[in-house]
Formats: sequence, structure tokens, C-alpha cells
Amino acid sequence: MVLTNSSGYAILSLIVVKNINLKWRYIMKFGSKLLLIAALFGCTFFCMADDDQFAYDRENNEFYEDAEAGDARAQYNLGVCYFTGKDVERYNLQEAVRWFRRAADQGYANAECFLGLCYTFGRGVTQNYVTARSWFEKAAAKDIAEAQYNLGWFHETGKAGFAADPVEALNWYRKAAAKEHARAKTAIERLSRRDNESNTPSYLQ
Repeated sequence: MVLTNSSGYAILSLIVVKNINLKWRYIMKFGSKLLLIAALFGCTFFCMADDDQFAYDRENNEFYEDAEAGDARAQYNLGVCYFTGKDVERYNLQEAVRWFRRAADQGYANAECFLGLCYTFGRGVTQNYVTARSWFEKAAAKDIAEAQYNLGWFHETGKAGFAADPVEALNWYRKAAAKEHARAKTAIERLSRRDNESNTPSYLQ
């Protein structure tokens, strides 16, 4: 039997399709296992790359050496690096908090404020308004506007052990607004509108 070219192509096509279908069934059957193996190898490779990058970044981060030597400003800046993932091996909130705490324990005001924010929003630590308040109070006493604003927010909302007190909130907002803190200015305007709309005696004078 002699096959014409068209008949030969047709049979060859059927064989190819049959083989493809057979291979596809095997791929579908074992695909999940293959993906799992690939994921494990990929994860291992990625972790090894992180370890290599860890040494590189520590050598090149401009704050690391001074931070390890106990410089509070460098410790704070290294904490910011870990908080943002910039110039370090990986974004790491727990490591950021560790460096903020080391700087804050030396009385570095910006680190005290940043720790307050971490505890307020539960970033790298368990959320705890009372602990946040204690760090904000330390930073606010050193005239950090962000800390003063957050104390105002605690007083306004009645958090961190404070009773809701718009008068005391306003006092803190005004301190922060005097340093051009934008959200403090917005808070003062909000309290002013609330006071005007409620027709109550003003505490904003």
C-alpha cells in the first residue's frame, strides 16, 4: 500500500496528537508533584541567595558598623532601613523594632516615637496602646511633633488608658501643629467643625 503525501501527513498528525494527549495526561497526573518539587528547590535557592546577600548588605550598609558600636543615631537609621527594606538583606519589622529599641533605650527621640508607632499599629510587635503611649510621652517631652500628634489622637479617641478628652487632645494637636504637622492641623479643623455643628460651648478658644 502506497500512501500519498496527504495521507502520510494525516497519519503523522494523528500519531503526534495521540502522543501529545498521552504526555498531557502524564503532566496533569504528576504536575502538582513537579510543582511542589520545583517550589522546594526554588525556596532553597532563594534562601541561599538571602544568606549571601546578608553578608554583602551588612558590609555595605553605612549605618551597621556604627550601630553595632552603640551609636544611637545609627541604630535608629538602621531600624528605618529594616522597616522600609532599603539597603538591608530583607524587609524585617522585628529587626527594625530591635534597633529602634536599642536607640530608644539611649533616649534617642525619633526612635522612641517610631517605637510608639510600631506599638500603635502592631508592626513588628503585638499592638499595645499603653506601651505606645509610654514611648510617645518620652518623645513628646523632647518636642517630637509626631509623638505629640499621636498623644492628641489617644486623648481624642479615649485610647491607651486615657478618657476621651477633646480639650487635652486639642492641646497636643496644637503643639504638633506649631511645628507644621499637617495631620495635627487637620485634626484641629475637624474638632472645630464638630464643635460648631454641635452648638456646644467651644473649647477651641
